[in-house]
Amino acid sequence: MERLTDKHLKTLMFTVATNEQPKIQFNDTEFTQEGLNDALRAQFQLLAGDRRAYNKNKELIFQLLEETVDDLLPKRMFDSLNRFAEIQTVGNGEKITFNRPKGHVRGRNFVTQVSPAGLYEVFKLDREVFDMPTTAYGAAVMISFEEFLEGRIDFPELIQIITEGYEEVIYKQILRHMVALKSDTLIPANNIRTVAGWDPRGFANLLGISAAYDTPTIFTSFLFASEILPEGHMMTVGQKEEYSRKGYLGTYKGVNVVVLPHSFYNESNEASAVTLPLGMAWILPASKNKPVKIAFEGETYTKEVENDDWSKEIHFYKKIGTALFANPAICIYENTALNNWPEGGGVIIVDPSDKEVVPTYTRLV
Repeated sequence: MERLTDKHLKTLMFTVATNEQPKIQFNDTEFTQEGLNDALRAQFQLLAGDRRAYNKNKELIFQLLEETVDDLLPKRMFDSLNRFAEIQTVGNGEKITFNRPKGHVRGRNFVTQVSPAGLYEVFKLDREVFDMPTTAYGAAVMISFEEFLEGRIDFPELIQIITEGYEEVIYKQILRHMVALKSDTLIPANNIRTVAGWDPRGFANLLGISAAYDTPTIFTSFLFASEILPEGHMMTVGQKEEYSRKGYLGTYKGVNVVVLPHSFYNESNEASAVTLPLGMAWILPASKNKPVKIAFEGETYTKEVENDDWSKEIHFYKKIGTALFANPAICIYENTALNNWPEGGGVIIVDPSDKEVVPTYTRLV
């Protein structure tokens, strides 16, 4: 296989990462979806099939990795969080500002922001424009010398690991903001309902509060969504088919239900390691001024570090910021019985290792 131009190689990398196009063509060569991964691996084998080839082409490899992450990360966040998040990308040193139209939502407006140490700061917002800082997040991948000698470096997998890692960082910060909303200092006490079970009337009251401001949408876990059923489980044939196919109903009392992705911070499968509080549901207004704000500042940076055993570490550096508008249209329902799944005693949104930003090492074999 001939080596593609740098432009075509970047396009191939992005296509493989997004998995959206059934086929792609460069000059006279057509790549089908089934062969895209193999084609990309073959291209990187030409660039870094051995140590000498890698040393010769590593600046190009780093550039391709950086540009792919910069293009891919905002798109992935938009695709998964567009329903309630506004995303900005700015250059290094540029001010990140978000507008808050006054009068759109009645009552108080606040911003919650997590500090680098993980402590919450809550402050009143009395202006139409606010500035949002970013925090640098690092990641690293270790590649042994033997992997260079044997040509076992899987750069497509590397892109996937790094991108998913940054996605998880952003998602974790957003969830912390959303969990922090469960305080009557941020939203009215009537907007929060905490019970050990499912209370249809109480949930309907929250829907009524949110609907008074704008069209609400329910955001929750799959486990919670599977329990949001019509009173008496009186479902139409269509609803029964939908529930059988998806495991939950996409609407409840005319309000759309959106299931948020979740996973675990480790492999224990315990409640304390769940990334999403499974028993919490957020009722957010479908306002043009979306409550969650995400910002990417500058480019992704990479550098290589060589260890004493001749293994190499590829370090990644990216500046990201998140914030959340709180307003009296947002409501929260918490089913504490589900938060303790699969066994009691779990604490939500806790990652014991999350103290400082440190590289996470991954072997690509």
